[in-house]
Amino acid sequence: MYSVQLIHVKEFVKSAKKKVEDFDEYNIGSLKEILRLAIDEFKINAKIEFDEEEEYEYIKLFRIEDEALLDKVLELAVNDGAECSISYVFEGNILREY
Repeated sequence: MYSVQLIHVKEFVKSAKKKVEDFDEYNIGSLKEILRLAIDEFKINAKIEFDEEEEYEYIKLFRIEDEALLDKVLELAVNDGAECSISYVFEGNILREY
């Protein structure tokens, strides 16, 4: 089990938004890129995959704690107080294996 402090998450989001080219908090592609960066930064056991047959992208999660952390990253990235979640970004295409 790991512990990530909120201050570190806030600093990460601020830095990650600068790394994403033309970051737009209302653009799903920008939010997915923030998630990819968060998965790498926090060493989260999650996979973003593309279903070739059905032609959609989904995320595979293995721990509820990781899902909560990624939801918090998205919430901070959106900035306007609106709720944003993995479910919204991936249009409900989540495979939970926990």
